Amino acid sequence: MTALSLYSYVSAAFDAWQQRPMLKTHLTEPTVLRVGPPWLDAALLRELPRHFSAAEARIRLSPAHEGEGRPLLPGQRGTSEQQEFDYLGRLRNAGLVATDNELAHYWVAMQSREVYLTALGRYFWALAKRSVL
Repeated sequence: MTALSLYSYVSAAFDAWQQRPMLKTHLTEPTVLRVGPPWLDAALLRELPRHFSAAEARIRLSPAHEGEGRPLLPGQRGTSEQQEFDYLGRLRNAGLVATDNELAHYWVAMQSREVYLTALGRYFWALAKRSVL
């Protein structure tokens, strides 16, 4: 995390009618404030074309995606729908997947609605499709 990425994170918290924060700095190069693990493993990004047939494709969730016996106990894999639900949840946490009306994925599954890739998600989908990742 750099000073600029921290500013970007804080700035996104304000809406159009609020006063935006200002960043003043005399840095000549990016200063790393914190180093941490990535939000997603590259292997998860490589799976994007397997789950989304096209960058603009939508995945319809169903109550089976949430399934019985949630949360899964450690060591339990769950059904294929539950695994896909967990995968999409990781993508959502990284900002790669969104829903209409910004519903939580639980409600999207219970109401049989769809999830889709954000602009950043479509970018990584294209990279994964070309095997660049």
